[in-house]
Amino acid sequence: MKSVNPEATRDYVLLCDRDLPPAEQTTWKIVQLSHEEQAFIKDMAGAPGSQIDYACHLGLGGATNFLTADGDEVVWKRDNAKKYIIGMKKPWAKVLSMIPLPQRDELASEVIKGADLEVLEQKNS
Repeated sequence: MKSVNPEATRDYVLLCDRDLPPAEQTTWKIVQLSHEEQAFIKDMAGAPGSQIDYACHLGLGGATNFLTADGDEVVWKRDNAKKYIIGMKKPWAKVLSMIPLPQRDELASEVIKGADLEVLEQKNS
């Protein structure tokens, strides 16, 4: 067994973007969750909306080539989510509202499954 690097991040391209030329794909930064964050999110399994919301707040570290309707790059202003999430301050609220629900669900699923980043990185390549 290999240990998990708690500081690890990985790139993820949504299924809907994978057939696009690389220059047009949005690349999401998936952040490795701590065991406390994983437990917090798993405890929300009976509340899938909240689970998706918190998984995205805790597990997304930004994106490249994520554009506004006007074609401008979305600016990610990250407060330290790990400091505020239990206190209900959600630093990504504005940005998350810009991601369509099916893609937000997919991103949350990748965050939740992300305990073994090496295996998932091979799957995503």
